[in-house]
Amino acid sequence: MWASRDEQAQGVLRRHGLTTVRASRLTLTAVNRLIDGQAASDRDAAVDWSTLTVPASRLDEPLRRAHARLPIDLSDPTVYIHRDDQRRALAGRLGLAADKADDLSRWALAYPDDSDAEDLRCRRIGSATWVALADE
Repeated sequence: MWASRDEQAQGVLRRHGLTTVRASRLTLTAVNRLIDGQAASDRDAAVDWSTLTVPASRLDEPLRRAHARLPIDLSDPTVYIHRDDQRRALAGRLGLAADKADDLSRWALAYPDDSDAEDLRCRRIGSATWVALADE
C-alpha cells in the first residue's frame, strides 16, 4: 500500500533499478502511465501480488518479463515537470553534452521531435552555442 501516487511510481522506478530519478519530478500523466503500465506488465507476466509465492524464486522469471521495459520513456522531455529536467532529457536525446543542456530553447522543448542540435531555433538566443552557430 502506497501513501501517494508519487510513492507508488517511485516504487516502480526502483523495481527497474532507477534510484536517481524522482517520481515527484514527473508529470501527473507520466506518473499515471508509469503505474498503469507496470500493473499491465505485471498482469501480462502473471505476477500476482495478492498471493504469497513460495519459494520466492518462482517469481524470478515472471519478474524478469514484467521488468523488460519501463512503461515510460525517460528520454522524452514531456514526461518531466521542470524545464531543467526537460532540457537534460532532450540534450541526451539529441546527443548533446550535458553542459549544453541549458542552451536548449523553449521552442526545442515544445517541439522535441523537430529539434536539431544545429538549428538556431533550438538554442537560447545569446547562449555561447547559439552565437557560435550563428557565426557559422
